[in-house]
Amino acid sequence: MPKAANEERLLDQLAAALKFDRDDLDSALIEQPDIFYRVASNCALAISRRDEAKLDRDNGMAKLAQQLRESWEEKDGKLTEKALSEMVDQAPKTDTLRRDYLRACLNADEWQALKEAFQDRSRALKGMVDLYIAGYFTTATGRAARNDAGERRSGEIREQAGKERRVRSMKED
Repeated sequence: MPKAANEERLLDQLAAALKFDRDDLDSALIEQPDIFYRVASNCALAISRRDEAKLDRDNGMAKLAQQLRESWEEKDGKLTEKALSEMVDQAPKTDTLRRDYLRACLNADEWQALKEAFQDRSRALKGMVDLYIAGYFTTATGRAARNDAGERRSGEIREQAGKERRVRSMKED
């Protein structure tokens, strides 16, 4: 039960939609519910497929065990549970069923991770909107804070350069 190429592409496209432009918050806020719904519904579908693969694995292994038990009893009498369990574990069909289940688990986990990332994106958007409302991204406020830090650093550099010049001039005298 390999993951369909379309589903993998959709997962990649939706993962790429996690990024948003801080200068285009309105678009990100408008698209968030729709994208989250698509991710959540695909996540539910992947979980359903995982559960179905688990049932297929369990039922397939039970049928295989029953077939082995019946064929063994016809030939050689009674079979111990431990021997039966080892025979089922070593059967190629068991390996296929387990691999299908593990692929379904991985797919469900990928969708679950993406769903959680979009929940975090929603909180991040709210935080960005709060910063925008507070004026953090405006030219005056944001730039003023950066300029103050830059001026402090420039002052420190000028002071250090002055000290170095004085030390050099003392050495020259």
